[in-house]
Amino acid sequence: MNWTNLLPEGIYEYESPCLHVWVDSNLGLMHYEWLAAPSAGQFRAGIDLSAEWVHRMEVGSWIHDSRWLEGVSAGEQRWALGCLAHAVANSRLRLLALVNATGTLSKAAFEEEIKGRTGRAVEIGEFGTYKEAADWIAGIRF
Repeated sequence: MNWTNLLPEGIYEYESPCLHVWVDSNLGLMHYEWLAAPSAGQFRAGIDLSAEWVHRMEVGSWIHDSRWLEGVSAGEQRWALGCLAHAVANSRLRLLALVNATGTLSKAAFEEEIKGRTGRAVEIGEFGTYKEAADWIAGIRF
């Protein structure tokens, strides 16, 4: 795990060859971007990290860029949805902006899993670009 140590107070960052995550704890915002197609182990580790950080950093808004996840199996995606739904159930998350490629973790799948497991509603948007997702989050938050 690579931690960037010289960041402003309240900003946390994680980088690996296939994943970049940063959290602004002052805003309660997490940016989560897959940089390359992960192995199954890297994918699971990344999902575990997101579940941990949603709680630990008290994330209220999350931009999840999954455009590199097209090769992740349907079984791994179902596992991820279960983990993330469980994490969201006990978190402060209100907004989830998904930047998706075709066939990856979708808005409908997240909504169904989160609501089905938790009964809790999280506002979810699905976008083709990071800018669209960030604009959506900013438009609701501010």
